[in-house]
Amino acid sequence: MAETMMTQQIQRSINTRSEDLITTRRCGYFEQDNLDVITKPKSTQSEDLYRSRRFGYAEATTEERRPSPFLSNSECLQAHKRYGYVEKDPLDAEALEQEKTQKTSRPFGFSFKLDQNPEKSLNNNTESILREREELKIKDVASKEPFHVRFYKMKHFQHFQYVYNQTAGCQSRLQKLQNNMVLTTQMAKDMFIKIRILGEFKDEDLNLISKKAGRTKLTEGQPIWEAMPVVCFQNHHSSKSKLKEYDIHRKSACHKILIKSDTFYDETDENDDTIINVARNRTHIQEAITSCLEEPINQMLNQWLKDLKSADSSKSSSRIIAEIEAIRKQMTLEDNRDSTACSALLCDETISAVPEEIKNFLFRRPDVNSFGIWRNSSFKILVEETDETMLRRDLTKMNPTFFETYKLEVEKRKMLDRLSNMMQGDQIMAKIQNEDGNYRKGTLGGFVTKTDEEEKKFALTCNHIFPEVDEPAYNQNLEIIGSCLFTTREQSCDFAAIEIEQSFSDKCDVYVKRDDRKKTNAQVYAGNIENIGLVHKIGATTDVTKGNILSPEWHERVLGENWVSIFLVQGIEGNFSEEGDSGSLVFSRPRSVQQNNVDVMGMVFSNKLTVYNNEENEHAENVQDADNISGCFRIHTALDLFKMSQGEDFEVKFQDDLSSSSPSSSLSDDSNEEPI
Repeated sequence: MAETMMTQQIQRSINTRSEDLITTRRCGYFEQDNLDVITKPKSTQSEDLYRSRRFGYAEATTEERRPSPFLSNSECLQAHKRYGYVEKDPLDAEALEQEKTQKTSRPFGFSFKLDQNPEKSLNNNTESILREREELKIKDVASKEPFHVRFYKMKHFQHFQYVYNQTAGCQSRLQKLQNNMVLTTQMAKDMFIKIRILGEFKDEDLNLISKKAGRTKLTEGQPIWEAMPVVCFQNHHSSKSKLKEYDIHRKSACHKILIKSDTFYDETDENDDTIINVARNRTHIQEAITSCLEEPINQMLNQWLKDLKSADSSKSSSRIIAEIEAIRKQMTLEDNRDSTACSALLCDETISAVPEEIKNFLFRRPDVNSFGIWRNSSFKILVEETDETMLRRDLTKMNPTFFETYKLEVEKRKMLDRLSNMMQGDQIMAKIQNEDGNYRKGTLGGFVTKTDEEEKKFALTCNHIFPEVDEPAYNQNLEIIGSCLFTTREQSCDFAAIEIEQSFSDKCDVYVKRDDRKKTNAQVYAGNIENIGLVHKIGATTDVTKGNILSPEWHERVLGENWVSIFLVQGIEGNFSEEGDSGSLVFSRPRSVQQNNVDVMGMVFSNKLTVYNNEENEHAENVQDADNISGCFRIHTALDLFKMSQGEDFEVKFQDDLSSSSPSSSLSDDSNEEPI
């Protein structure tokens, strides 16, 4: 009896021990006895003690390390299980539920559909957990790759910036045409380019991407272009393997670019089609990056074309289609070439696309008003009253191969040519009165200088403004700037050259400006213009405009038996030229990543060309199909005629020595990156 009483007292004294005593033992002031641990139920132990043991402040017993319902309900423990610090229990229903919640939002924009069927077996749940764990491991490996991010403004990739801006303008016009159009790509004005640089690199390596080092981060909300190339400099043997490993984990990467090193280059690298191999050449590197950046634009343009061609055709949609095709042409990068003009009268590159027998046949027919290539897809003939069936039969029999390429179109219409009195962009005048009593006004298209005597400057404009040699030329302030040295209408030209007076020479800005008004070098383009996309001009009346080549070769009857061979430009978003723009130089951007010059191909001499039915009045307002059309002649032909008239040793050129140090130059980066 006494022994029983003693045992009960001991148990009672243990059960009623003060919480303070437990606390002091946990803190080490008193030693715990085994009886405390054995007899004390786990469900009544202090939550603080278990928290301390989980974080390593107190050692947990073997029994406590086993999974238990109590432990699985702990919020802290669930967090540890989610992050892999504690092994997950397939029976842990709460852990599975939180896994499902977590999977609804994943990095990199991926979404995972989850089977919410509660009748799924335990084995399926376990497999799902293991699969998710493996995916997280893959992403974790990718996130730990030693890559660096650089953000660049679009201006550091000028060809992309040009194509991007043209596409954005086209998109706005397409939206007006199709109100229900769904935008798949938002084209912000100040878009940034993100480039991932994998592995080790030096400052000199970054200079191969851009002259500027770029930013390492952006402020919140700044737009980033969707194409994000990955660049790896081959500075050691493992560079290629790192790029391959990165490729496995980064499915969203657009292009993987390996910049080869002569020291580590291996010929087997060329066998991998998923990686673009380029030499340590700045132009080649920028071409690879530019191709990646422009890939989404190309896909977008192709989709627009598909949608427009499947919809009902209209005059407005046909113009949008022509604009899209022109942009696509401009996106095709071509190898660097020598753009200096060969002899305009002998150059093989200017051979007519229309077979000679067809031209001679149509030249002889009095019922033919004009003819030529139209939108690079058809051969259009504008005629008076004629036997259309016989004309078609004779032409197709004469050269069936040509008409397999170009669709033959015969129309009973003709072109109304309204000659316009047209610097680069500045007004130039001759004191010759028009019918309305005003002086003839046009545009000073640009300047050429004598090759061996650069102080000799010549302003270029049109013959119909200065039809006579020695005719004085005036600016808009009626100051004499020089006199006409050469003027001609030969070889389908309408061209005049004004010799600038020495007293006025210092006031002339001889550099050509491009469509964004930046000064740039200019080169004469004597090649085939059939593959030229967008063209621009700067005129005294309409300033900067753009258009596309409607016809690279058009033959027009003028003054009875005389024919002229010109090219036609159709304006985009308005007229390409108007009265007073004659003499404007027609130029295009080069299809290269180095946008440091323009290709000058022609000069505007007539505007508002319209196609109208023969029976209609020439002054009818309701004209068809060809409004916004400007007539242009090839500038290299005119310059060669000018050179020949002045003697064998006479050579002129556009200014082509512009330095990148010029603050307004297209060759310079006119602003540094903002501080990070």
